[in-house]
Amino acid sequence: MCSAQVNQLVFPFQPHLFPRLRSLAALLFLCVATLAGLEQWIAYRVGLIPGQYYQVLGDEDRESFQRVTAASMATILGMAATKALRVFASRSLTVAWRRTLTRALHARYFQGVRYYRLNVLGKN
Repeated sequence: MCSAQVNQLVFPFQPHLFPRLRSLAALLFLCVATLAGLEQWIAYRVGLIPGQYYQVLGDEDRESFQRVTAASMATILGMAATKALRVFASRSLTVAWRRTLTRALHARYFQGVRYYRLNVLGKN
């Protein structure tokens, strides 16, 4: 698929996905992107934890062991909280996008069509 075809598929929906710069969808998208970056940085920090334990256990330093354990627990709890917030924000963004796209499609489908006419007064 070339870029022209991708542009034709994506950009007609762009006004509906991000109606304004300060819309809920734009805020949620920025939040999801920020939380995803933060999650990756914390995942990097979690990967460094075993090396810290190897050094502390090799030195047999009890105070450093307690410090590394406390820092490790805080990092892992931060990772869990960040992941939960990212998943919540991304699912909220999905619902917001689904709502706006559904409304736009319904408005386009029913545009100019009058299905029901109610005659309240009758013919006199």
